[in-house]
Amino acid sequence: MPNRSPAKALLRPTATLLLGSVVLAACGQKTPQTTLNPASESTRAIYNLSELLFWLGVVVFLIVQTWLIVSIIKYRQKDSSQIPTQIHGNTKVEIAWTIVPAIIAIVIFVFTFDTIRKIEFMPDEAAGNTLNVKVIGHQWWWEFQYPDIKDASGKPLVTANELWIPSGSYIDVKMTSVDVIHDFWIPGLAGKRDVMPNRESGLWFKADDVADGSPAVFWGQCAEYCGGQHAYMKMRVVVASPADFQKWSSEQSQVAVNTTLPESFTKNCIGCHVVRGTNAAGITGPDLTHFGGRMTIAAGTTDNTREHLYAWLDDPDAVKRGNIMTTAIKADTLTEAEITELVDYLESLNPGTSVKGQQ
Repeated sequence: MPNRSPAKALLRPTATLLLGSVVLAACGQKTPQTTLNPASESTRAIYNLSELLFWLGVVVFLIVQTWLIVSIIKYRQKDSSQIPTQIHGNTKVEIAWTIVPAIIAIVIFVFTFDTIRKIEFMPDEAAGNTLNVKVIGHQWWWEFQYPDIKDASGKPLVTANELWIPSGSYIDVKMTSVDVIHDFWIPGLAGKRDVMPNRESGLWFKADDVADGSPAVFWGQCAEYCGGQHAYMKMRVVVASPADFQKWSSEQSQVAVNTTLPESFTKNCIGCHVVRGTNAAGITGPDLTHFGGRMTIAAGTTDNTREHLYAWLDDPDAVKRGNIMTTAIKADTLTEAEITELVDYLESLNPGTSVKGQQ
């Protein structure tokens, strides 16, 4: 049987690999948590560095593979081959393959160091144009506090799972956790940062101006395994124009638009949740003061619709298994009438400015 040439032997696996890559690329879908569409100074710096590393890798790969293929073809064994002259090193080649990688490593170091400097230290121009945000990680939801914005009682404004920020402002984020280690990550706006108990970490970012004046929504995620529902510890970040953010923060600072708590709420929810303007002052669960205007339920697990809210109250464990709410409300704990009453009340807690229904 005649020997196949090395070039022909490589053809089939190469073609299979390329075809498989094309098929996988065709299976792509909308990816809201992608890092390939940076929308802030911080993520743009990270993206530029990754792009540099990618193309450097491509160049090195092509050089090495080309050299390898040429060597295989040119120096393949032939029937008439004689034993070639043996050599024991080439000083020039050895110097070259030592110096070139060293130069590449130095280039990577310089650009990496510059990127770290850019994303770690807030520029001087941020003075006077900074919004401070405190992030508190819980299993499995996010609490956001705005120290610069006071609610009706004079305390910092508190929201849950939905972070609103003004475009064009520097956002100074300080983070801590009440339980285990989490990781704060908004792929389109900021890099990852550990959120640890009894310790404060931080990062900053500046979102680009919104294109048409309408709020832009970015998805965020806990990026450190933190327990059974880690995958559903999500958040939404809403980048609004300064005017829209001012309107939103003014509305959020007020007490609830409906301060008449239904009986089902006082029996089942008052011990864990806050509704400002009422005697509901629990600290275990998210603040529900303006829950009706939020985009999602259970930290991004599902959209905030009447049907989903009903299912959540009917059996929280079926929607988000293991969450702390299941210690108080299990399947069939509430009657249909109580669930309907709670759904009606929670839906009424909408101050007006929201992006509910937007993804």
